[in-house]
Amino acid sequence: MKKIELYEQYLEQGIIHQSVRQRYDEKVMLAERALTDAKIKLDEVFHVEMASGIDKSAEKAVARKAIEQAVKNVEYAMEERAVAHVHFPEADGNIRNTLKGDK
Repeated sequence: MKKIELYEQYLEQGIIHQSVRQRYDEKVMLAERALTDAKIKLDEVFHVEMASGIDKSAEKAVARKAIEQAVKNVEYAMEERAVAHVHFPEADGNIRNTLKGDK
């Protein structure tokens, strides 16, 4: 194989790595968004309870459980993203940096 072909393969691999990293970054973003939505829901239930005076304990308990699950989902997504970033390093197009470990 010619050096140019190897370099092109290296660049192609970098694109693949970038898409994998991006997928896990998006999973974290979606999990964080779900956590924010769950917190907003609890806040809404609390405001309805305060405004109406009607006991919303059951709804608040459901909302708190959703928050707990969302927190776990964020943690799992962050763990997966960390592993993906280790296994799929970011390529900058400069093979020398990768070979020497100068990043």
